[in-house]
Amino acid sequence: MKLASVMSAIGLSRRSDTALASLERALILANVYCDLPLTERSTRRDDWVRFSRSPFPPETIIFRTELLLKRLIESHIGNYGPLRGLVLLGEDVRVGASRLDLLCEDVTHRGRPLVIIELKRHQGGDRLAGQLARSRLNPIPERVSFS
Repeated sequence: MKLASVMSAIGLSRRSDTALASLERALILANVYCDLPLTERSTRRDDWVRFSRSPFPPETIIFRTELLLKRLIESHIGNYGPLRGLVLLGEDVRVGASRLDLLCEDVTHRGRPLVIIELKRHQGGDRLAGQLARSRLNPIPERVSFS
């Protein structure tokens, strides 16, 4: 059913984050799962919403190229979910012998820590951990080189 139908069923003629948050809490108490966060601003009235008595399995999303995934993530930086508090500082940043896919700054935390977003295809976490450890050993210079 569409979010607009859900809103109509609970008596909402327009979006109310308070009412939708209350509905989300009621669903949790009733052990009913929803596949979309109802209170997220990116959830639109015309989005389809599913409900279930068991958790929804994660959907597999396949991108044909790393660049397509990178562009999607870049478009969400500063705008959506856990990426909302980030500001993109650079793409393909060279640090020593390593290259960081996306370098961001978290402007919502004290000290504005750096956040590294690395995209890996068919590589285990051990290789990524090694790359990030090497990046720590090579501090990010004031002036970074972009390729």
